[in-house]
Amino acid sequence: MSDLFDDEPGDEGGRPVDMTGPSRRSRALLLTGVILAVLFIALTAFAGFWTEKLWFDAVDFRSVFSTLVWTRVLLFLGFGALMAVAVALTMGLAYRLRPIFRPQSPEQIGLDRYREVVQPVRRWLVLGAALVAGAFAGGSASGSWRTFLLWRHGQSYDQTDPYFGRDLGFCVFTLPWLHFLVGFAMAVVVVSLLAAAVVHYLFGGIQLQNRRDKLSPGAQAHLSVLVGLFVLIKAADYWLSRYDLLTDNGGLITGMTFTDDHAVLPARNILTGIALICAILFFLNVWRRTWTLPGLGLALLVLSSVLMGMIWPGIVQKFQVDPTEADKEAPYIARNIEATREAYNLSDTVVESYGALSELPASQEERQKLAQEALNNPGIRLVDPQLLQQTFEQQQQLRGFYTVAPVLDVDRYDIEGIDRDLVLGVRELYQEGLPDNAKNWANLHTVYTHGYGVIAAYGNQRGVENERQVTTNEPSWAERDLPPVGQLSDQTPDGYEGRVYFGEQSPAYSIVGRAPDSDSSGIEFDLPEGPDGDSQQSTTTYDGKAGVAVGGLVNKLLYAVKFGDPNIVLSARVHEGSRILYNRSPRQMVEKVAPWLTVDEDPYPAVVDGRILWLLDAYTTTENTRCRRRAPSAT
Repeated sequence: MSDLFDDEPGDEGGRPVDMTGPSRRSRALLLTGVILAVLFIALTAFAGFWTEKLWFDAVDFRSVFSTLVWTRVLLFLGFGALMAVAVALTMGLAYRLRPIFRPQSPEQIGLDRYREVVQPVRRWLVLGAALVAGAFAGGSASGSWRTFLLWRHGQSYDQTDPYFGRDLGFCVFTLPWLHFLVGFAMAVVVVSLLAAAVVHYLFGGIQLQNRRDKLSPGAQAHLSVLVGLFVLIKAADYWLSRYDLLTDNGGLITGMTFTDDHAVLPARNILTGIALICAILFFLNVWRRTWTLPGLGLALLVLSSVLMGMIWPGIVQKFQVDPTEADKEAPYIARNIEATREAYNLSDTVVESYGALSELPASQEERQKLAQEALNNPGIRLVDPQLLQQTFEQQQQLRGFYTVAPVLDVDRYDIEGIDRDLVLGVRELYQEGLPDNAKNWANLHTVYTHGYGVIAAYGNQRGVENERQVTTNEPSWAERDLPPVGQLSDQTPDGYEGRVYFGEQSPAYSIVGRAPDSDSSGIEFDLPEGPDGDSQQSTTTYDGKAGVAVGGLVNKLLYAVKFGDPNIVLSARVHEGSRILYNRSPRQMVEKVAPWLTVDEDPYPAVVDGRILWLLDAYTTTENTRCRRRAPSAT
């Protein structure tokens, strides 16, 4: 019976049982899981980083990759360190300024328990808070690499704006970076203010239940300086925002308007002065120890920002501009037109009036004659590229795993010595069109890897002779069938290289290339042959220079992690001669190798010197000048 009253549990023989075993195993399993999760995240991040480097090396743009990486790393470390140091210093200063004597109150008695918990690990908590704040700030700064590089490599335009007399390079290159610095400084002060308030409250510097002296002298001085710094930075923000008026997208034009010049600009000058005075009042509060004057200054700043920043410009627009808008805005519209022409290099353009006919001839005979002349004009496009896509696919798709873009493209070619308008599209690979039983990994990633050829029709629906319109139910083809035949392939003696490995609808990745000592590996489907396109099919093996070598085990593993596909490691079709093709969209490729460019959304194909090339329009733009592209329509 004595065993029933033992203090320690035991087995049947009375021996104590070790109850720590399951707990130790649980902790070991938890620790193992955490380690595996950290390793998986680290491996995923490294795979993404290293495969990106390999791709840039393969396209010979490694300098772009290294510049981007080092810029983002330095911005992360530099601005992250600034935020971390600021938070750590302000928390440490708040602790040093804590009151030695705290009057007893229910509030302070409740906080004593938290102080007992925090005090032994106070330094670690400060370090952790600083590192977390620094990580978020560094990540934000790292994302602003484009703004930094624009400022770092900014140039002078040798041309000044008509309102401030600043070189245009200041607005394009310097102003966005100054806005970022001001915004970052405001974020540092706000986070520091919150951190300081928490420490002051925890250690008695802020006592909300006191009827008087809710802030200790140290807390009042500390918080006054931080709020004063915030208002001072806000004054700098008001000052910089004056230059934003040069590129603001208003209701009528882009840039300065009458209301901006006579209401918004003076208001921001005045708000800058009020913010400076308000900041000085907060700094003086370190010695005066009263919140009356700083509070009045802050209230005046808020009221002024509403009255002068919003209401006054609205009054000027409503009662001065709207009644005589044409007269008030005339000089500003003229400057906008002048700047637009200068930006598009159209300053020497000669404007001529064209008097178009606004009414049809009265007689039916004259109307028919006019219609016939329009019909006979060989330069009029009768084929709509937005409506012809289904016709292209129905008549020239040839296999279900080919397709063309939803909207076709238009280009001009020299056909028989005549400049002809063509509507064309690339016959790209469409793997969804494969039979379901053929959609295995080998087919999707190593066999069906590319499209083939260009489909083109004459825009005026006239044949190669360009003499009469084709009246059949299909377009007048300039390039058709597989293998391709037509005027585009006839422009070069051996035709053009029709294989399309890079396009708007290419697969996410394909593995191509033949093993050095094998005739069977790396065989890809090329194109159907035979009179009906179904009796035979030809194969090929990729022999281009693009792509990343993926034959080694390390690269196989990294790309398996990147694409989440273990078959890259396990398949025998991935060998020492294999190359992996990815990032295959023309627009995506240009955006990666030239990230400073704004690329047009729709690349268009062209047959040049026997090859199918993708052409893209790209622009150098900044945050302050992106709206200028709309200036012609506004004027």
